[in-house]
Parts: sequence; structure tokens; C-alpha cells
Amino acid sequence: FSATSRSYRYRVLATTLRDPFEHRYSWHVPEPLDTAAMRQAAAAFIGEHDFASFCRRAEGRSTVRTVLASDWMADGRLLEYRVTATSFCHQMVRSLVALMVEVGRGRVDADAMPAILEARDRAAAKGAAPPHGLFLWSVGYD
Repeated sequence: FSATSRSYRYRVLATTLRDPFEHRYSWHVPEPLDTAAMRQAAAAFIGEHDFASFCRRAEGRSTVRTVLASDWMADGRLLEYRVTATSFCHQMVRSLVALMVEVGRGRVDADAMPAILEARDRAAAKGAAPPHGLFLWSVGYD
């Protein structure tokens, strides 16, 4: 409980064919994604925000979190979301990824992120990405 930050990575494989070596460690999305739009969307999450639109409700717990870094990296068709925050809500990273994949597909505008955050409504986001692409990458301490 003395951690000052946590970093997660989430892998998305954007190819028409499934990769047998990646299927257990990434979310297969069978179409190309607009990584520039996804990076724009990711930048909107940096800072202190109420992430109620992206978290499961927990009675009596705040959904305000401080995101220190949020960005997408691409290596060919393998995309990796990298996020660091002081703490996370339950399913927060997977919910952020699901929405940003919708941005990458062109179904949601990257400029809509502030309004979705402000809505503080779980229905405003697009569900949660599958769990098998998510990895705890590091934990920071003073």
C-alpha cells in the first residue's frame, strides 16, 4: 500500500490473421487502427480526473485518479498502451483501452474524451477490453 505509482501495459494485435504466439498475450483486433487518433485520445487522460466512466463502482470509494503518463507505442501491427498512475480503479485500464480501440476504428472521435470523462457514467465508455492483453509492468516507491 506504500506504492507511489503503478504502470500497466496493454497489447493489441491489429492484424487480419491471429498470431498463435501472441493470442494469449494480446487482444486481436482484425482491422487496422488509427494510432495517431489513439495517441490523441490517450493524452486526454493525463492529469487528475474523475474516472467514474471507466471504473466499476465501489461503494464509498472515490473514482478520482491521477494519471502520470498515457500513450500508445506501435511496432508494426502490435500496439502497446502504456499508462502510469498513482492508483487505478477496478477495470480502469481495460476500459480505457476498449474506448481507445473504438477511436482507432473511427467509431468514436478522439476529441470526445473530455466529455466522456465529464459524464461520469459507465455507459459513456465502451465496455472493457479482454483481460489477456493486460500486464502490470512496474510499481514505484519513494
